[in-house]
Amino acid sequence: MTNRKRTQTGVRTERGLVIIPLLMVAILIAGLTLVLLEESVGEVRRVSFAEQRLRALEIAEIGLLRAEMELRSGSDADGDGLGTLTGTVDGGAYEVRSTLLDANERLYKLESRGTRGLAVRRLEAGVRVLPDTYFKHALFAKQSLRLSGHCWSDAFDTRLGTYASQSTNTVSGLHGLVADAGGHLGSNGSIRVTGSGGILGDAIPGPGDVARLNGGAFVAGDTTPRSETLEIADPPYEAFLAAFEANDNHTIDTSSPDISYDATKLVLKGKSGASVQLPGGTYIFHTVDINGSGNLEILGPSVIYITDKFELANGSVRVLGGRTLDCVLYGHGYDFPPRSRRRTLSVRIGSKAATTLAVYAPTFKYVSHGGGDLFGAVVANTIVLTGGAGLHYDRALSAVKSGSVGSERLYWLEH
Repeated sequence: MTNRKRTQTGVRTERGLVIIPLLMVAILIAGLTLVLLEESVGEVRRVSFAEQRLRALEIAEIGLLRAEMELRSGSDADGDGLGTLTGTVDGGAYEVRSTLLDANERLYKLESRGTRGLAVRRLEAGVRVLPDTYFKHALFAKQSLRLSGHCWSDAFDTRLGTYASQSTNTVSGLHGLVADAGGHLGSNGSIRVTGSGGILGDAIPGPGDVARLNGGAFVAGDTTPRSETLEIADPPYEAFLAAFEANDNHTIDTSSPDISYDATKLVLKGKSGASVQLPGGTYIFHTVDINGSGNLEILGPSVIYITDKFELANGSVRVLGGRTLDCVLYGHGYDFPPRSRRRTLSVRIGSKAATTLAVYAPTFKYVSHGGGDLFGAVVANTIVLTGGAGLHYDRALSAVKSGSVGSERLYWLEH
């Protein structure tokens, strides 16, 4: 009887000894489960916050984009300042503050705060509003822009008087008197400036490129690469067609044996020393080729359409009255005259004398190798200037409308 009770007691003891480790394992598993659960909840929270931060960044960028749209429109509907606005999007909110840095250049600093849940992101961008004109820069190249020698740039306005009356400033590193800053260079590709010249304005290359300065050249403004390429539209075909169908080519005086014009081929030529005169109006040429020291004289407001080549070997373009608006040249390889032979698609000027001219030819190469000053502006596929030319951007060219107002970001950063 005693042995039986002892056996039962031993069994109970053994059972207890077995249960204790199982309880300990169960407790351990429960603890691990709680730890894993807490870590899982924490990871979910971290992922959720990371997503909120990403969305907050996107919302801040949306705020910048909408502020840029308001700047381009020029309309402050809510009356809180042009480019300053607030709004909500996708469960978040943005607040943008705009500060005008330079009224003449229409340069703004935009500060955007985007929020989503507990996440906050802050962005800042420098934005220039580009006017509704083909000529937004002193020089703009779709691919590459090269200046060598003592080239330099500034800006003036023929609506306010002559360049001489506005060039009253001195700048260290430049010879003589200069006008205002605003002689901007731009490119969707590269910019290279060599020599001892200076750019009184910005020199903004394309995305991923840099403005390369050598030989003592300097840029007074910004050189930060643009964040995206600037759209450069071809001049409209309809304008060339209208000029082909009705123009003033017949008014060209070809009585001199040094001047010839072929109305079938649309070719205007001048020999060395000739003064080829355009009385004023609308002109279209396949080729303008003036040799030697011959010049092109613009006697009245003129618009010139070129479908192949415009070349002055050692001469210049002279405008009566000196108004850049009186000589605007558009270049593109449209088929005028029909079945015409294509060659260089270029504008070349070799004079040491000053030229007054505005060129919009996004598919052309523009070359100036004589060192003569340019009063006006150039938009071309590639631009090469040598010999130390002065580039004087004429703000009056803002009157040449392109049909669209644009903007470009000079920089973008996150605080």
